[in-house]
Amino acid sequence: VLLADLVIPLEHLAQSRPTDTLVHALSKINPLAPVITVWEQNRLVGVVPTERLRERLAPGFGRGGVIRSRTLTRP
Repeated sequence: VLLADLVIPLEHLAQSRPTDTLVHALSKINPLAPVITVWEQNRLVGVVPTERLRERLAPGFGRGGVIRSRTLTRP
């Protein structure tokens, strides 16, 4: 398998700045590619991988905050 067959173009990934909050970055995330790229002065300076996002969003992480899931239904 070639990497060219697996790659997701950068413009399809969430693009944020180092000073953005996680909530703001999550609002831009592509569910098909749950990775956040971090840009500063038009340069890619980092990537927040999916596993790191999962860890931060897990119930009980940090100050005991709990993220509750909701079931969405169509009207």
